[in-house]
Amino acid sequence: MVHLSGQTGAGKTSLARLVTQFFGSSLDARDQVNYQSTPNRIEELAFSLKDQPLLVDEFQAYGVEKATFERIARALANRSGRGRMGEGDRPPRGLLLSTGEELPEGESVTARALVLSVPQGEKLDFYAPGARIDAAQEAARSGVYALAMRAFIQWLAPRYAEVSESFEEQRRTHGYSVAQHVSHARTAEIYGSLISALELWMEFAEEWKALSAEERSEYEQRAKMSVMSAILDQDRHVSAASPAEKFRKLVRAAIEVGSGHLRPPTEDMDPAKHKGLHLGWRSRDGKSLYLRSERTFELAKQVSPAHDPFTVSQQTLYESLGTRGYILSSDKAKKRNVVTVRRKFGDEQVTVLHLKPTFLEVDPP
Repeated sequence: MVHLSGQTGAGKTSLARLVTQFFGSSLDARDQVNYQSTPNRIEELAFSLKDQPLLVDEFQAYGVEKATFERIARALANRSGRGRMGEGDRPPRGLLLSTGEELPEGESVTARALVLSVPQGEKLDFYAPGARIDAAQEAARSGVYALAMRAFIQWLAPRYAEVSESFEEQRRTHGYSVAQHVSHARTAEIYGSLISALELWMEFAEEWKALSAEERSEYEQRAKMSVMSAILDQDRHVSAASPAEKFRKLVRAAIEVGSGHLRPPTEDMDPAKHKGLHLGWRSRDGKSLYLRSERTFELAKQVSPAHDPFTVSQQTLYESLGTRGYILSSDKAKKRNVVTVRRKFGDEQVTVLHLKPTFLEVDPP
């Protein structure tokens, strides 16, 4: 699933429609749906359009549109349909192209879609003499894109079994090559899929003499750089949507404004030095943080802004902290089977989150 976001008038839908016209030069606004359509309708179309793109327009990050996006994104990523009595499973089998002014919310959902953002203030210039978008749209309308896709399918058909057998291994290899540079496994999977498909398309283009070997090398290098840029942006989108990252920012903000504080284990409360609630302890060697789990969680909810409330459950937060690698130790392997640990500070036995010191460090710009 690909989600293209940007301000109104930026040309998101026009760009997405160019992709659909690889599968038919006459496809236009009549052949797309929007997020006001029912989820069942979108799922049915995504099942019918096997190996083809479906354009779904006008996403909004709230209400019915938000719920529809989440349901479709999960169905696509998991290759599962909505089970119905008397019917077989009908999972989405095509590529969903989503457009809207807003970004999806939530780490899990965001990780299931490649998010491409039109930079603020940027837009397609439909009226400038010699504008590239005009040439692209004319090529699409005249059938150039559809002919290219037809030729690709003809080239692929006799070797489909061979390509299918090797594609998954190539996808995994490419994904593994960037896994250490991104924070979510699905981001690496997206990269692997894109690069493997790109290499297949370039192989076809060279064999059909559309590109020389030198041109293929040049185009492939440019395309791979663009894919890597998109993947790094995707990683930032996923990170920003992570409950752990939101929690980090809220706790840091609370400490900065004096709503909470940390102190060394043996240091007593000093009103002149320690402002707000006592949230926990920072080890003297600087290698550990111990946050009072309940108290810090409640404060994060209190300081979160009204327009973006911190509403996740503690269980979801703790899972996200583990996924992001902030947990230093837990009692998951013990009888308690929880992320928190019990520690004694002075005469007090406390339930805390044992975290890496990087949890409160400010990320580089």
